[in-house]
Amino acid sequence: MKQKELLDFMKTPKGILVLFAATFLVSAVLAVFVAFKRPFFEKYIHEKYPPTTELAAKILRESKGKTALPENLTAVQHEAFYEAWMSAPDTLGADLPRKMLFAAPEIYLDRAKRTLVAGDFSQREKAREFLKRSGNLAAAAVLEIEKNEQKIE
Repeated sequence: MKQKELLDFMKTPKGILVLFAATFLVSAVLAVFVAFKRPFFEKYIHEKYPPTTELAAKILRESKGKTALPENLTAVQHEAFYEAWMSAPDTLGADLPRKMLFAAPEIYLDRAKRTLVAGDFSQREKAREFLKRSGNLAAAAVLEIEKNEQKIE
């Protein structure tokens, strides 16, 4: 088939249907490939945490002996605390997740949910540990939902 004949064919209803069918077939094959090769893609997907700022490190150190985090913290500072905890959970104290979720539950639950979706395997494990250590009922609900979604996969 010459180029002109091909172009004329593609302008006909039959040619358009062939083009749609070919596009659908290629996208279906690509979707199946992506679905079954998830581990291949997941090794390239993970959250990146910036280094902990001096102010965040200072506030976290000072909160070790206290029962709660300071009340006048911004959302950005709460995000920095979560990222610091995800970078070094064992050095910040086992009770920090409880303090964090008590101080700003919406921020930390949302952040943990994002990690459960976009993090690599070790990050998802840390997020699960963060939610478990918090002792929060909403965190327990998130863990239960995530556990049920894992069964589906």
